[in-house]
Amino acid sequence: MKRFPRWIPWVGLLVLGIAAAPARAQISPTPAATLDAVDIQIDGLDVIALRDEGGTAVVRLEKKEEIVWKGTRGIVGGVLTDRRFLAISTRSDGWLETRLQIAEAKGSSVELGAKVAILITPKRLFGFDGASGLISGESIGPQEAIRETGAGDLVAVVVTDRRVIGLSAGAQRLSQVKLDVHEVYESTKVLGAIASVRTSHRLFVLLPSSGVWSTQRLNLR
Repeated sequence: MKRFPRWIPWVGLLVLGIAAAPARAQISPTPAATLDAVDIQIDGLDVIALRDEGGTAVVRLEKKEEIVWKGTRGIVGGVLTDRRFLAISTRSDGWLETRLQIAEAKGSSVELGAKVAILITPKRLFGFDGASGLISGESIGPQEAIRETGAGDLVAVVVTDRRVIGLSAGAQRLSQVKLDVHEVYESTKVLGAIASVRTSHRLFVLLPSSGVWSTQRLNLR
């Protein structure tokens, strides 16, 4: 009688156990956090941008010019002074400059994404597309009120009582849609690469792939 090694039955049971085990769903890895590629240092009157790509860029402050805000995120960096808005990215040739009106910096704020930024002043909006290295602007009406602002990695949004305005990476300029007379703003949601604004009549969606707002009429009850 031919004898088999004692471990043979255990191998068979192991194979049967593997075959009978239920298949497990594949778990997608957690997306990696956006890495900062720009750093801003102040040395006296010199504003120095250190970039992973594009090298070092320096812009000099004017006499008595004061820094109100500075920040970096992803490939974008910005400095707001009482006279100028300075922006830079790893894709831009160097510092970009937008002159502000007297006292315009007061009450201003910046929504900073990983590839886009929007400066909101009481009179104007300035969108910086870090992917293309360009700045675009829009005026705010005398009676136009800001309702909501926000920024994700690739999109930034400003909602007023008259318009929905946004900027997506690579779009080069701000995109806007006017609200209807009786259209009431309800909510804004900004994720990493998509922004949505809901009103009483429509749903607005901004994606980096299109660069402009898409709209969908809501079923009113």
